[in-house]
Amino acid sequence: MEDFIADIYRYSKLYSELGMGIREARSLRMSLASDYFNNNYKELCDCSRLFMDTGCSFATNFAQDVIKMEDLHGDLRLLSDHVERNILPYLLSWIKETVDIDVDTKHGYRLKSSDVGYITAQIASTGKYIHSSYNPMDEAYIYIKNIFDPVYKEYIIFGSGMGYYAYQLYRISNGSVKITIYERDANLINYARLYGVLDWIPDSIINVILTDDYSDFLAHSIKERVRTVVHIPEIYQLDKNDRKEIENLCIGLNTSNYMKDIAVMNYYRNLEVEMPDVFVLKNRVLSDAIIVAAGPSVDQGIDYLRQSKGKKTIIAVNTILRKLIECGIEPDYVVALDGSSRMEKHLIGLENVKVPLIADLCVYWRWCRDYGGPKYRVYSTYTCREAERYIKENGKEKWPSGGTVTFLAMEFAYRMGAKRIYLLGVDMGYPDRRSHAAGTAYGMIQDSEELIEVCSVGGGKVLTDPVMNRYRTAMESRIDQIGKETEFYNLSTIGARINGTKEISINS
Repeated sequence: MEDFIADIYRYSKLYSELGMGIREARSLRMSLASDYFNNNYKELCDCSRLFMDTGCSFATNFAQDVIKMEDLHGDLRLLSDHVERNILPYLLSWIKETVDIDVDTKHGYRLKSSDVGYITAQIASTGKYIHSSYNPMDEAYIYIKNIFDPVYKEYIIFGSGMGYYAYQLYRISNGSVKITIYERDANLINYARLYGVLDWIPDSIINVILTDDYSDFLAHSIKERVRTVVHIPEIYQLDKNDRKEIENLCIGLNTSNYMKDIAVMNYYRNLEVEMPDVFVLKNRVLSDAIIVAAGPSVDQGIDYLRQSKGKKTIIAVNTILRKLIECGIEPDYVVALDGSSRMEKHLIGLENVKVPLIADLCVYWRWCRDYGGPKYRVYSTYTCREAERYIKENGKEKWPSGGTVTFLAMEFAYRMGAKRIYLLGVDMGYPDRRSHAAGTAYGMIQDSEELIEVCSVGGGKVLTDPVMNRYRTAMESRIDQIGKETEFYNLSTIGARINGTKEISINS
């Protein structure tokens, strides 16, 4: 690290360390909080003397506030409040007044000071930052803390950034994991060493691989007890085709970690609800079944559903249930998978609907508790160890879910004996820039660099995004596995093409 950067980071690191002390105190880990404050008190005193020597306008107030910390050490709550209210603002003010770096590297990046002093990098061609412009160290802490799991012995990172992700992995793991960085740009590695924090990590722990071959990273990611970390901004510097597999890996990882704690809560709440397993419904699904999702094309199929009632089994996803009921169409089953609280809005006012519910073990718990119709359980998600253990110990059959409720509805129809499965409203994209059927959810979408074009029904093009495209390919893979045992038909005329389905008109 350059000497002048080390001088700057003296204050940035002090700011971060005191912030960590506040976090620990608020989490009632008082011994750790005390360590952070004690270990940095001498540095605060040195800063106080420096502020005095330079004639800083707030030097006297800062000195008095540092001295007051000794009086408050017996009450770490008050001490934390004092540090946050009186110490950190002065440090931040000093950093802003004395640090102002903005350098064009001539290699595709601008190196710029963040508000707390740490250097962030801006992509010159797009103007987008690869780290927070306010506090990149804290941003990295929050992200790494969310995904860190001590079960894994090695973490591999796609993209070095300025080294903040890797450094926080080193800190949070107490140096107990091996860290491997895959980076395509030698210049960025150099910046991370000279102006970032990459060199704060011992050489015995970190390995940096400079390569344009993404297959090495992907092959490494599937090794036993290895967890991947993807530096998101660096994905979007790649060609769309090159980034596809890494993007899918990232989506799966972030979804898994986001849902982990939620799944644990749902798991325990749902076990309190008496629900028979879904197999008691075997042979109650007709040979012809319609999966009704909430894509825009479902608006064209309302009359078709009315005509199909009693002739085909209508299986709705939870998002479309309200619209079908309002249109006078009561489906034969409704399927629910999502574990997040956003599911609640799809239940309000429908608690007394008597359509049988097919619910995953880790679905949002209010659906299992409050839904008034018959309820049956399936086991398709494994977002927490508790659920996985329960499934194994109780001999439950695990179903693939493909990450989406539409996939689960399709799986239910297949396992219950349907020989012909029709997909309605399964658009897997944004035809006419619409995300959902009228009156169901979000409506119009905005332009985004993350949107991609895929082949549409009929051979044209339709917009989708990486998450939706991942769901589509998962469905295609499952249809391929099922083979000729069941026929699949896509009734959408505007959505994405789903390979393995026959594209037919609802009038045929």
